[in-house]
Amino acid sequence: MAETLTERVYRVLREDIVNLRMKPGDKISEVKLAEIYNVSRGPIRNVIQKLQQENLVVVKPQVGTIIAPISLENARDILEIRLLLEPHAAEIAAKHIQKEDIEFLEEKFEELNSSEDREKLFETDIALHQTIWRLCGNKEIPKIINGYRDEIQRIRLSTIDLANRLVPTVTEMKKIFEALKARNPEGARESMYAHILNIKNAIEAVLNKNLE
Repeated sequence: MAETLTERVYRVLREDIVNLRMKPGDKISEVKLAEIYNVSRGPIRNVIQKLQQENLVVVKPQVGTIIAPISLENARDILEIRLLLEPHAAEIAAKHIQKEDIEFLEEKFEELNSSEDREKLFETDIALHQTIWRLCGNKEIPKIINGYRDEIQRIRLSTIDLANRLVPTVTEMKKIFEALKARNPEGARESMYAHILNIKNAIEAVLNKNLE
């Protein structure tokens, strides 16, 4: 079924917010959006309300609608949850990884090596984490992490764009994969922990600087 115009406006705005094409603190104009998409302000208002419910925009009196800021406290809380869950998942996954899983991830990393596209980085990152979640045998871990998916993406982009973490991130991901490939549970756990801790440290440094 083809998406409606309102659904398209929602999808495009949401993607722009999550992928930081619209920056935290940017103001959203109902009038301009209505003009861009050639719709009345009613559907635009409905889209904004939906985004507000997802905590992606904030409506401030006498200011208007702005893109929700990335909260230092919220980012820290999310990354602490990941520190608790994902190293354990990686440790278990290293015990159960199969040849076809290794071949699948090798293909993703080969594509990443031949590309400087950030989208390819995120695609590889998602493939790596989803493989780990599937192999760890715990269906609740991906449910918990995916509940923070949008904010994790905004945090990830903030650290890469503002803290020069593109190359370090690729290096950390490769270490996780090499530990999985070697079926090294301790190495997988330690590599995943270091990866998430570095993200946490980077986002705290970026946001602390913005607060100065």
